Amino acid sequence: QNEALSNRLPNGFIRFEKCLSLARLVSQTLTWKETVLPYERRRLVLNYLMTVPIHTDDELLLVSYEIEAPESVNEKQRYQQLKGQLGSYARCIGKQGGSVSGALAMAYPVFKDKTN
Repeated sequence: QNEALSNRLPNGFIRFEKCLSLARLVSQTLTWKETVLPYERRRLVLNYLMTVPIHTDDELLLVSYEIEAPESVNEKQRYQQLKGQLGSYARCIGKQGGSVSGALAMAYPVFKDKTN
């Protein structure tokens, strides 16, 4: 839902385009939920998807800066600010108990039997 657009037009009428857009999203979601999966559900994968940590934009930006150093003065200032607030990448990931390598280690055994 686009919050940049108000729900009402300047003349006070309801913005039906916005309502129609929301209705399409709901319809697509309901259709998706009823879709029969052509493959077997894997509990390990479902558990991972339901419990994987979701990082904030600031955490992801900090990780980005630690992987590829900031270049401009503004980027360097933002990096220092984020580092002061969040610490380091390892602390961001460790805080929520997840990591990319941990995700791969968890997912690999699930798909190993399919590739052999």
